[in-house]
Amino acid sequence: MNSSSHAVVGHLRSILAHRGQAEDDCELLGRFARTRDDDAFALLMRRHGPMVLGLARRIAGDGQIAEDVFQAAFLLLARKVHTIRCPESLSCWLHGVAHRLALQARRSQAHRREKEAHARRSSPPTPLDELTAREFLTVLDEELQKLPERYRAPLILCCLEGLSQEEAAKRLGCSAGAVKGRLERGRNQLRLRLVKRGLMLPAVFGGTLLIADSARAVPSALIQSTQNAVKNGIGATPAAIALAQEAMRSTIVNRLKALGAAAVLLAVTGGGVGIMGMGAPAAREQPTSGKAVPAVADRRDAGPTEKPAKDKERDDDPLPPKAVMRLGTLRRRAVGATLAVSADGKSIIDVRGSRNIRIWDAVTGELRQMRQLPGESLGAVVLSKDGRWMARTANAPNRLEIWDVQLGQKARELTIKGIRKAAGIGPTAFSADAKRIAAVCAAPWDYSGKGRDYFVRVWDLADGKEIFGTEVHCNASSDVLALAPDGKRLLASFTSSDTGLYCWDIATGKKLWQYKEFGAPTSVLFRRDGKILSPALGPKTLDLATGKMEKIAGQPSIEWDRHLTLTPDGRTLLISTANGVIVWDLVHGKELRTLLGAGEEVVVTPDGKAAITNNGVLQRWDLATGQAVWSNTAERGHIGEVTIVKFSADGKRLVSGSTDGTVRLWDTTTGRPLRIWRAHKARRPVRVTSYIDAGVKTLDISADGRRVVSAGSDECVKLWDVASDKEVRTIRLPARENGEGERHVYQVRISADGRRIVGYFGARGGYAV
Repeated sequence: MNSSSHAVVGHLRSILAHRGQAEDDCELLGRFARTRDDDAFALLMRRHGPMVLGLARRIAGDGQIAEDVFQAAFLLLARKVHTIRCPESLSCWLHGVAHRLALQARRSQAHRREKEAHARRSSPPTPLDELTAREFLTVLDEELQKLPERYRAPLILCCLEGLSQEEAAKRLGCSAGAVKGRLERGRNQLRLRLVKRGLMLPAVFGGTLLIADSARAVPSALIQSTQNAVKNGIGATPAAIALAQEAMRSTIVNRLKALGAAAVLLAVTGGGVGIMGMGAPAAREQPTSGKAVPAVADRRDAGPTEKPAKDKERDDDPLPPKAVMRLGTLRRRAVGATLAVSADGKSIIDVRGSRNIRIWDAVTGELRQMRQLPGESLGAVVLSKDGRWMARTANAPNRLEIWDVQLGQKARELTIKGIRKAAGIGPTAFSADAKRIAAVCAAPWDYSGKGRDYFVRVWDLADGKEIFGTEVHCNASSDVLALAPDGKRLLASFTSSDTGLYCWDIATGKKLWQYKEFGAPTSVLFRRDGKILSPALGPKTLDLATGKMEKIAGQPSIEWDRHLTLTPDGRTLLISTANGVIVWDLVHGKELRTLLGAGEEVVVTPDGKAAITNNGVLQRWDLATGQAVWSNTAERGHIGEVTIVKFSADGKRLVSGSTDGTVRLWDTTTGRPLRIWRAHKARRPVRVTSYIDAGVKTLDISADGRRVVSAGSDECVKLWDVASDKEVRTIRLPARENGEGERHVYQVRISADGRRIVGYFGARGGYAV
């Protein structure tokens, strides 16, 4: 046996020694990513190599080109191992990469392929419905690439790699029953796609050829040369290196291609993903005005005068059990989330409820991580400025939990002592450097009119030691809590004419001043010159040192329910409104611009150049130009709670209304949005307090689907014509009579012919118009 053979045998023994320790792809990828473990990488090549090589053979039709594709695919895997987001779906990633590389290699060998194709055409025909076996399998691979990953992965593992359903379930981290169901649905979707390509059912049995082709072992010499190329840069063919380099260049142009995920969808409009190929082809109904949503996201669906949507971002969010399509999108959705930006400016952290944490890429807007914390909270949650820490009320009304967001672990539990019976923790605030935290805990109300006690506390987060404590007794509610930038002073407001805003020195425990006219439930900010900004102060400020009111030139007049954000340099103030965020220059005292459509939840990146807003969907803004950086996914689905939906009589259309104030018409065969009417005032958050009640309350669609009627809490009913996309009529509700009755519409109905509307009111009954 020569030295080369000894090396191969020794390598195989090493692989077999590790096989029992690392059976799943996640662990093998992790070992290779951490230590560049050659044995782990070799096992991955032997596990998935037959599928990659078989796919390359089918597409390229040449054994040497197939081996070049094999080497290029695994060279890319070694290079991109840290970017693979779903290691359990490595087979999908490799299938997609090999498919693209094989097509690329085939295109680059055009003259050679023409000669080989001509030679093959002289061969006797095969009985696969006038297709050769290789041609059929090429079509099969192409259509397989277009399936959603949740269906594609089981098909690749079971039908290409020959695994049993139990083995595939172990690889994917789910149950065998789930794999069985996905296989059945995946085969059905694949069958429908093949039928559309003109392949009858008998041709589907050609898939057995695909399994046989993928079952052939990869030559040991090819594995060894590829492994040497990964380890030492020597052993790969020039063609393989060229393929890998071209793929890396494509990564820079289009990052989604390098991640191996852009081929998941057929279309990306309103979120009806991976399902559009199931229904019968339907007439494409396109919007006719600027209010409607571009409905074409796939070039094959576009008519001669239609332009495909420029934004082809994928939306492969998993569907609930038995669901067949999604109306809308979950892409960058963050309804009701609290935001923070990491200290390095690379991550956005959002928390919804008291336990759902998501981490987004602050540059691309891609969702990187999701985590759900154990337990529940009795109140709201607060994030530190850098998003590292989260505070929430524990399972007792006088205890506060501090969680490490990155690790998903509870770091500390703080108890408010000295209170016999607690009603719950109210406002909570971190210091700017996240070294201290303050909270207010309320005692139960005394309904005799004597008010109640509030227990104000400050802790050092490093050791959990209480460093400040005081009590306030008043007949009011606790609204605002804030630590000064240096962490030495504490501000707390109570909505009452005899309390207002307090300022304490944390070190001495003394009250420094009290400003009683501070009565609105709002927030406070600290300017660099030691002045306090707040909507409750209007165009004036308070001096942090003395508590005295001052009027500063250039200070904007701010309504009480606005949310304020300062840039890190203190020169620019962001004022959140219902229509957008006003960018105000504090130095020159003038408005620079308005970020139209931006949400009221606003955080600024540490460099002060960008703002992240949330109006139900995350958006990044360039503060220098006022331009939105990311695409507007709000056009692809509701960004508020959906309050009502109605089907047309034939079931082909569905109309929905939301607290975001929009009425949307959907095609139920494709899941795409057809119309958006910005019908009613949107519900928006008001800081500290709850929500202002608004949005769409009720709606209806005529039997023929031509007219839509909606009503909202803005005291009007609107009628829309679907064909023209125009508002046909607006009906203002009558004023109240002597304070009796209501102007709020509880139900609205439209007649079958779309000519009459009936509205039902609270105490008035109903009338037709």
